[in-house]
Amino acid sequence: MTTQIDLKLVNIGPHKTIDFSKTLNNMRISIYARNGAGKTFISRCFNVFAMKLEDRNEYSKILLRYGQQSGNFSFNIGSNSASFRLSNNGIDNCQNLLDRKFHVFNNDYIIENFSEKEFIPNSNIEGIVLGKGNIDLSSEKRMLNSLLDEGNSLRSKIEENIVEAKSNLKKYKISNSLTKCKDINYTNIIEYKPTDVDYSVEVGKYSELSSLPDDIRDFRLDDRISDIGIEISDLKNLLKTKYTLNKFEADFREYVKTNLKFIELGLKLHEGNNCPFCKQNLSDNAFQLINQYVQFVNDEETKVNKMLIAYFDKFEEIRRHIDEYYRYLGEFEERIRYYNQFFGPFDLTSIVSLKTHIDEWKDLATMILERVKSKKQNITLDFDSTDITNEIIDKLANNIKQINMSLSEFNIKKNNIAKLKTEYRRSICEGLFNKLHSENRKLIDRIVVLRKNTFDLRSLILEKENTNQSNKKDLVANDLEKYLFQFFRDKYVLNKDDFTLTLKEYNINTSSNKALSEGEKSILAFCYFLASIHEVVSDTEEYNKIILVIDDPVSSMDIQYTYQLVALLKNYQKDIEGFQLKFIMLTHNLEFFNILSRNNLSKHKLILEDGLDEYKNEILMPYDYHLYDVWSVAKGKKLPSHTTPNSIRHIIETIAQFCGYGDKSSSLYNMICEKEQLNQNLEIYTFMQDLSHGNFRLDTAYTSDVLKEGAVAVINYVTKEFPKQLIQFSNESNQS
Repeated sequence: MTTQIDLKLVNIGPHKTIDFSKTLNNMRISIYARNGAGKTFISRCFNVFAMKLEDRNEYSKILLRYGQQSGNFSFNIGSNSASFRLSNNGIDNCQNLLDRKFHVFNNDYIIENFSEKEFIPNSNIEGIVLGKGNIDLSSEKRMLNSLLDEGNSLRSKIEENIVEAKSNLKKYKISNSLTKCKDINYTNIIEYKPTDVDYSVEVGKYSELSSLPDDIRDFRLDDRISDIGIEISDLKNLLKTKYTLNKFEADFREYVKTNLKFIELGLKLHEGNNCPFCKQNLSDNAFQLINQYVQFVNDEETKVNKMLIAYFDKFEEIRRHIDEYYRYLGEFEERIRYYNQFFGPFDLTSIVSLKTHIDEWKDLATMILERVKSKKQNITLDFDSTDITNEIIDKLANNIKQINMSLSEFNIKKNNIAKLKTEYRRSICEGLFNKLHSENRKLIDRIVVLRKNTFDLRSLILEKENTNQSNKKDLVANDLEKYLFQFFRDKYVLNKDDFTLTLKEYNINTSSNKALSEGEKSILAFCYFLASIHEVVSDTEEYNKIILVIDDPVSSMDIQYTYQLVALLKNYQKDIEGFQLKFIMLTHNLEFFNILSRNNLSKHKLILEDGLDEYKNEILMPYDYHLYDVWSVAKGKKLPSHTTPNSIRHIIETIAQFCGYGDKSSSLYNMICEKEQLNQNLEIYTFMQDLSHGNFRLDTAYTSDVLKEGAVAVINYVTKEFPKQLIQFSNESNQS
């Protein structure tokens, strides 16, 4: 089975960008990289996922490329990913969605677990690994499968019903992207209880809303009923004042009062000796009568009567308006009641309260009208008017104002029918959810029972399976003892109680750091790493979720130990039942790289050089590879890089051993001084020593010209002493 693998790094270690993608048929990858190429930083990235949060933030300072503010890492298997971002402030958004664990071996692992502890293996291991007991569970598993099959069948029925029901939502312009629509799914139907929202009711309300016109007028009560346009205090003074009648005859007084408006109009139009209406000459008696009219009109009684008539007319009008307002309010209430289902809720009890205040205002207006009428008939009457106040009118005005304020939200909804339709669509979805829940009630109840029975049966099976438990410390100790024996036979013996090492009968645990060679230290660390896989699992099924990320396990080892290490890896997966070995191996040792391939351990070979790519040059051994690198720089076919000094060192070390100089630094220096082509550029020794190791530097220690001159000197020496070694490169150059 093939799987797409993607590895991406930005601004990590020396890497500006790595963007690798390839389809692989398994997860056994080896990556060749020369010293200084940045392979360790790749292994460190995988280690981030196993770190505690507080350790990650400090680690970002090690990972982030110098001079950069941010970077990122992602490793994808298919559509799933393990990724993080990093900055000067730390590592964030770190998440592993691969259902995989990374078990990482690199120099950091050796330092943390051995160098800082005088190379004493950790014996403080707690916990157990749950295994599978040798118990016949076929009957229970058949029953479990039967429960699962029934559950899946019922689920399919409910999901079919959901699909069919949701198809009806299109007629209400309900999109599947609406959250309430997405909530109508199998999981929610089973997990959540229905509400009181009725599907049919909400559909009906939505249909009515859709038929509403776009120009519905605002809902606002007419407040003119409370604006009477008179001063109550003036009216009260008029009613309580006792006025005196004039001296005119009663018949004359009554006649004038009855025809006052006509008489006032005639006096206003009268000019000269003619009647303003019939245009005939006026007699002396007529002039005498006109003078009497003038006297009467200017009399106090007449002025009082004019005011009383005005008040009487005003309150007649007020009573008429009140009666009209009753009809208006009834229509308004019905309108509100209808639209309340769309734009409400609006509290209709406020209308009832308003009617009470209108009744009080009508009663007051009627009482005032009766008193004005009586006063008009006899201005000598006086009325106690303390019961006439503004209080009722003020209550009425405030009541109307409060109602109109409450209607503002009503009008906002009315003016935004589109938004309201969306709310109704949500209600329709909620109603459909309730309808589906009701219609599938029997299926849901059965599924709930099946879930409980399935959970109980699974728990029983797991309990029986886990009767076989293994102590993690024992597992680690047994494997570590076995792995050490493969390398050292009886030379070093492991005490499995405290993980101390003995050399024959002597306990060397307190002096392991001095007693062990560098190669033996590497072997001890790597053996412990392989054995400690048991520490990172909780049950046997988790072994196959582990990917080993291994960075240069053969450092400081001679070739014999390298072959033994490959043999150990080859047999490693046999130690754990059902375990399929998965690894990403990074190395600068080309021989080890090729041994992995020849032994069919590594299925996919890559090279880390200016990015990550497939490794194709399988015929080159380490010396040839480094010689080609230096030859390319000397001939100007590529620019010197941070790997050039390491290649120069490898060439000189190899030739020095061949010529009998040995591989010590002093021997290399002697050889450089003695060889004519080399001693003309003694800087070779300096930068070879200084730059062939992956140390961190803020500045470039040597210019490209210096490195190229060194490369030219080395190639000149090889050309003179071993010219045939360069023929293959010259032929390649001529062909190109």
